[in-house]
Amino acid sequence: MHTNFKLSDKPQIKYSHREKLVFDAIASEQSNRLSTRDIGEKVFREDEVFHVKASIISALASLKRKVEYNKEPFKIEISGHAGPHPMEVWLEGRD
Repeated sequence: MHTNFKLSDKPQIKYSHREKLVFDAIASEQSNRLSTRDIGEKVFREDEVFHVKASIISALASLKRKVEYNKEPFKIEISGHAGPHPMEVWLEGRD
């Protein structure tokens, strides 16, 4: 399911370049859910970042907080940790 969600053009708290890249990866996903591993592969080249997992999780955490603060018409949902398996991320409209 392709979403039509997009970040506000003039948010109260601006999104970083990395947060925008992570959001674009999530929003462009056709199947609704995307793993943190898939986000890493879409956002970073192999040699660009040493700690891809930590970078993605950090960007997701700050992006989620800013989406809430900026009262975007959607929210970012993140599945819980499941041992060595990547978390899943998806967008949901607000109720």
